[in-house]
Amino acid sequence: MVLATQVIVGVSLGMLFASALLSLVRLVLGPTALDRAISIDVITAAVIGTVVVLIAWWQRTDLMVLLIIFALTAFFSTVTVSRYVANTAISRHEESLAAQSRKTRQENDPKEARE
Repeated sequence: MVLATQVIVGVSLGMLFASALLSLVRLVLGPTALDRAISIDVITAAVIGTVVVLIAWWQRTDLMVLLIIFALTAFFSTVTVSRYVANTAISRHEESLAAQSRKTRQENDPKEARE
């Protein structure tokens, strides 16, 4: 029974490590901020999974506070990046609309374009 438990824990930790490593690659190579945010979420989920496996293996329920801390960290980082990306997209859209409006005004009123 002990050997089976060690194998299960080892395989679980190995898979969590592999997912964190692949997400770390996405974090470095990700072309957009959203790719990086998702990779941070996956890394945080892998850390939470690792803590869960270790809590079960060591039978240490006092470490469950770490799960709350990691979950809150993941939530706040996701919200922060999402708000940043949304604000950036909105400001880009507003700049595009302003430029388009200026261009339309110049085409419709040649006097204004000369001044």
